[in-house]
Amino acid sequence: MEQTDIMPAIERAGRIPKTKDNKDIVWTSARIKQAADLFLKFNNSNLRTVTLACLYEFGALTEQTLLRMVTQVVAVSTNPASFRRRLYGYEREGLIESLSRDVLRKARRAGLPEPEQGILRAYRLGPVGLEIAAFKFTTELNIPLSTNTITEDYLTHDLLCAEAMLKMQSLWLALADNEDPGIRKSAGRVKVCGPNDISVWDQENHKALLAPDGLLIKHDMNGVFQRAFLIEYHNNNARMHVKNKLEKYEKLALKEYDWIWQSWGLTEMPWITVLYRQEATLQHYQEELSNRREVVASYAAVSLADVWAGKLSIRPIKFG
Repeated sequence: MEQTDIMPAIERAGRIPKTKDNKDIVWTSARIKQAADLFLKFNNSNLRTVTLACLYEFGALTEQTLLRMVTQVVAVSTNPASFRRRLYGYEREGLIESLSRDVLRKARRAGLPEPEQGILRAYRLGPVGLEIAAFKFTTELNIPLSTNTITEDYLTHDLLCAEAMLKMQSLWLALADNEDPGIRKSAGRVKVCGPNDISVWDQENHKALLAPDGLLIKHDMNGVFQRAFLIEYHNNNARMHVKNKLEKYEKLALKEYDWIWQSWGLTEMPWITVLYRQEATLQHYQEELSNRREVVASYAAVSLADVWAGKLSIRPIKFG
């Protein structure tokens, strides 16, 4: 989500009409649509809108990250307890949901750091939030939310990838304060785009054309574009998964697909950047690339463990 001028938490006076107490409500299709219609018609809260937009774009975010992102664009308290009370209200209204303990356990096992204060909490869109997002945030270019099958593994994947990309964003910016001039030169301001924001739907064939895990667009501290990285997160080391990814991106590297990158404000295809947990994944990429007669796209890799450790180590994948 791009940073903009700070907005007030409430745009105008007034409240959304309530038809009944939402506590322990059973969210049938009719009730979801009724609640979503009321929010879309009467919503006056920038805080609510930005919270939903962030969760739509990235799929899942920790409470700490969500607070940081929201307070960058909305004038609200940075107090975690105050923000949590707001989120509890959104949960009761079906706008968001807490991620399960199993998802958080899997994320911890993959190295997701604990928050600086309090316990680890994370959220996704709830049934009403998904209905609103499908209408308010999804464009004709994006993959419809109705096609997504949301499982715990899917949510764990989204959470880890989102947190890692946003961590890289903060690491690049922090380099600007380094005492070493050589290191300072690597500093930059990075726009992070979540998977739902950059997904591409094939309208003619009614299928996903491109569904990467994220996009990093890096500029130097003076605003000059440097490089873009299209993120593909691998949670396992299956060789067939790697082979399928390469087939897809080598096809998309053809000139006829330049319109995709241009729709993101880029003049050329980004570097396909593999975010991996296991070294075997990187080895599979090296071997599969070596076996190809021709390689058109550019490929790089970064270790998830390095990101959690605060290391920016994106490097081209060497092969051949």
